[in-house]
Amino acid sequence: MLGVGVQWGTQARSTLGLRYQHVSNLGIKEPNPGMDFVQVYYTHRF
Repeated sequence: MLGVGVQWGTQARSTLGLRYQHVSNLGIKEPNPGMDFVQVYYTHRF
């Protein structure tokens, strides 16, 4: 998993980020195409 993000606002309550994740079976069984996920996220703590 790899990601970047930025926090801002009062007490850093808002976060915006981008995350990349690759899931695989570690070569236990062939073929092993794996799965890739890209996520954009926003959170705000109240």
